[in-house]
Amino acid sequence: MWRILGGLLLMAVIGGILFAVNYSSILKYPVVANENNSLMAVRVAEVEYSSTGTKLPLVGRVHANRSVQITSEVTGRISKVFVKPTQMVKSGDLLIQLENERHKALLKESEIVLKNYERRLEVSGKLINKGVVSQDSYEQLRAQVKGQAAVVDARRAELNERDILAPFEGILSLHNITAGQLVKPGVVLLQLDDISQVYVDFPIPERFLSKVVVGQEVTATTDAWPGHVFRGKVKQIDTHVNVDTLAVSVRIYFDNPEFKLLDGMMLQVALNLASEKLPVVPLKSLVYVGDDRFVYVLNEDNRVFRRKVALGPVNGAMIAINQGLRVGTTIVVEGVDRLHDGDTVSVIKQDDIEALGGEVPLKKKDKNNTRDQML
Repeated sequence: MWRILGGLLLMAVIGGILFAVNYSSILKYPVVANENNSLMAVRVAEVEYSSTGTKLPLVGRVHANRSVQITSEVTGRISKVFVKPTQMVKSGDLLIQLENERHKALLKESEIVLKNYERRLEVSGKLINKGVVSQDSYEQLRAQVKGQAAVVDARRAELNERDILAPFEGILSLHNITAGQLVKPGVVLLQLDDISQVYVDFPIPERFLSKVVVGQEVTATTDAWPGHVFRGKVKQIDTHVNVDTLAVSVRIYFDNPEFKLLDGMMLQVALNLASEKLPVVPLKSLVYVGDDRFVYVLNEDNRVFRRKVALGPVNGAMIAINQGLRVGTTIVVEGVDRLHDGDTVSVIKQDDIEALGGEVPLKKKDKNNTRDQML
């Protein structure tokens, strides 16, 4: 008798569990009865366009638009320093002058000799017509004038080498040079940078090359200036692919009027890849069969048919469809796991979803379209 009672009790428990499971399913996907059979209730939406642009994160080092290490071309002792550390200078500004008294004297001496030769040549030119001076003597004097003029030019160049000038407009780095310091060729005296505009070179995978264009705008940040966004543009794209990394170098320029970006600084850049509009559907509307992906398309007779699709990039809860769907097509977005190809369904209205405690409301219906819209 106890065995019989135990068996009855076990059957009652199992029956209660099965009822609870079925009842839960009914609440989630209600079945609507009609004259012929029971229809599975589903939620539908129309396929819409969405932009599929993505951002490619990049990290690179800032380079000055122009940068040069200033050295002396000759050996000499500094007589005067005309600039201070971090000073702005213009092209042609005198930065450093080496001792040049001896070179000034040599130049003056050579100029006096040149004037003497020129005076003698002028007199010989007048006398040659009278036959007092021979043609050979005259030509010899002309050669002496040319030779001495070359000496003057050389002495002037030697004197100019004692003046160290700024080759372009920019800002000087810190330095410790002082008057009296002996300098030699090749020894760096100053660093001059033009950072009114800076650039960064980034390697990007070759598969993204078609989505990057000259003139494309980018945004960048740096740990040195938290919260500040720098804006730049793609100026050059390299003509070669690195055979080891399969990457292409892209050069991005940034205007830098406040000199916040310094040469050598690390910069984090978000490169917006060229976007395109593609149909998008909710991820939950997909049906997986092996390696293939499908959605259920609703026709005018409220029948659903499975359609194969090619997937694009994911954006949150939505996914782009590269192939297989057109905008405006109505698909099933909830209840797909209980459907079969060719099933007739009942479309859940917005009021029904709210009655079932739905958390995600549908769009309002278009006046010209009686079907429910996408989110």
